[in-house]
Amino acid sequence: MTSTHYLLLFLYGAFIEFSIVSITYYVYTTISNKKWSIKLNILLYLALFISYVIFRQGAILLNLLAFFILSYWQNKEKEWRYRLYYAFFPVLYVDLWSRFYSVIVFTYIFSKSIEEVNYSTELYFASYLLVFPTYFISRSILMRENSQADLYNPKDAREAGYVKTILYGLLAYFLVIYAIPAIHGEIYYFKFMSQVPLLTSYRKTSIFIFGMLTVLLLSYRNQFLKIRLKERLKRQYDDRLANLANYGKQLEVLYKNIAYFKLESGVELKEFEEVLNKNDLELANQYFQDVMSETHHFDKNYYSLTKLANLKITSLKSFLASKIISGEEEGIEINLELPDLLTETPLTELELVRIVSIFWDNAVEATRLSQKPQINFAFFHVDDQLMLIIENTTSDEKIDIGELFEEGFSTKGKDRGIGLWTVQKILNDHSNISLTTESKKYRFSQRLIMNLEE
Repeated sequence: MTSTHYLLLFLYGAFIEFSIVSITYYVYTTISNKKWSIKLNILLYLALFISYVIFRQGAILLNLLAFFILSYWQNKEKEWRYRLYYAFFPVLYVDLWSRFYSVIVFTYIFSKSIEEVNYSTELYFASYLLVFPTYFISRSILMRENSQADLYNPKDAREAGYVKTILYGLLAYFLVIYAIPAIHGEIYYFKFMSQVPLLTSYRKTSIFIFGMLTVLLLSYRNQFLKIRLKERLKRQYDDRLANLANYGKQLEVLYKNIAYFKLESGVELKEFEEVLNKNDLELANQYFQDVMSETHHFDKNYYSLTKLANLKITSLKSFLASKIISGEEEGIEINLELPDLLTETPLTELELVRIVSIFWDNAVEATRLSQKPQINFAFFHVDDQLMLIIENTTSDEKIDIGELFEEGFSTKGKDRGIGLWTVQKILNDHSNISLTTESKKYRFSQRLIMNLEE
C-alpha cells in the first residue's frame, strides 16, 4: 500500500472515531443537560482517538474513564449515582446498539457471519451511524409528552429505582460483553458457551436481551415521567383554585371595608357640617384633627389586588393575588404596576407561571433578610415587546450573579438550586425572549423582555 492509501485509511479511521465520540456526546448532553465548550470537545476527541489507535482493545475502558471524569467534574452538585449514570450510560448505550446492528441486523440482512461483519469497515461505520437515529427517534417518541419533566429528583423512589436499575444493567452488560470474556479468553469462553444448547448463539442472545431490556427501561422511564408531569399539573391546578379562592375572599374583604368606609365617612361628614354651621373655627379644626386621627387606614396590599384587573391571564393573576396576601402577612411591602391590558405572552401559561413563581420565591427569600423587605412587580407593553420586571431589596449591596443560573447552585442549601437553571432551560426554547439580571445598591432585579414579533 502506498502512503496515500495509508493516509486515506487514517483519515477514514479518524472520521469513524469522531462519529462515535459525537454520538456518545449527544447522548450525554441529552440526559445530563450539560454541554462542553468547543475546546474541550476537541481535546476529548483527540485524546480518545489517540488512545483508540494505541490501545484499540481497551478503548471502551478509556471512553468510560474519560466520560466519568468529565461527568464527575460537571455534576459536582449531584449525587454520585447520577454522575455514574451520566458517564456510563452514553458510552455503553452506543456500544450496545452498534453491536445490535452489526451482530443481529447486518448478519441477517447480508447473510454474513459476525466475523465478516466485524471485518467490514463500511458495516462497522454504519453500525455506529445508525445509533444516532435510533436514539433520536426513541427519545422523540418517549419524551414528546413529558419534555418538561426533569430527570433529577433524588427523593423520588421511582426515579431512584430507575437509575439504580440502569446502573446494575450497565454493570451486567460490561461484565457479560467485556470483563468475563477478557478474563477467560474470548476464544475459550465462546467455545465453552457454545456447548450450552440455550446459548449457542451467545453474542446474539446476550446483545438482543440487553437491547430489549434497554427498551423496557426507557419505556418505564417514560411512564413515571408522565405520572410525575400529571402530578405536577394537578398540584398547579389545585394551587390555582386555592389562589382564586383567596383572591375572591380578599376582594370580599376589600368590598366590605370600602362599604364601611363609605358609611362612616357619610356620618362624619354630616357631623362636620353641623360643626361648620356653628361658625366655630377652633372647634371645626379640632373635630377635623380627631376625624383624621381615627380614620380607618386600609392595608396598601389589599388595594394592590385591584391593580390585577388588567391581567387577563387567570393562572398568573391567581398566583400574584396569593403572593400579595401572603406577602402582606409577612410584612413585605409589595408594589404592582400593570398599566396595560395583558391577555397573552409568547410563553405558555405553564411556562409563564413557573418562571414568575421562581423569580418571586427567590425574591421573597432574599428580601426577608434585608432591612426593608420590598418587592416591586411590573408587567407592561413597550412598543412590540412585553416587559416583566421583578425587583427586591437585598441584605448585600451587590450579589455575584455569575453562578446563579448554573444547575444546582443555591444560597439556600444542597439540592435546592434548580430554580434559575430551570428558567434558563425554558428560555432556551424561545429565541424571542431575553433575560437581564442585575444587582446593585441593595437591589436585585430580573427583567424579562418578550418580543411579540419574531
